[in-house]
Amino acid sequence: MHTWGRSVFSLRYMGSKEFRTIEEQIKILKERGLDIPDEKQAFEFLKRNNYYRISGYSLTLRSHDVFDRGANFQNIVDIYDFDHALRHILLCYLELIAGRFRFNEKGNS
Repeated sequence: MHTWGRSVFSLRYMGSKEFRTIEEQIKILKERGLDIPDEKQAFEFLKRNNYYRISGYSLTLRSHDVFDRGANFQNIVDIYDFDHALRHILLCYLELIAGRFRFNEKGNS
């Protein structure tokens, strides 16, 4: 059963997260062992991309909310940038493929 595009299960078990300032978000990341040599860069990145959105990009860098030794904020930025570029490349080719299918649907070869 779905409600407004979300499953009832996810609505029931989604914990509400307390609002955190970007400074608090950076502090949490550092407390969990993430090396952040340039806090200004981290601040600007988090301001543009949202803490919860980028948390998925750090999954391979941490276990049980503790970052692996040597993990740094630039690793997250690099993974995010790679994913962004890959999505744009794939979208370009998907548009070409979809256009080709529409062309073929009209009886053209």
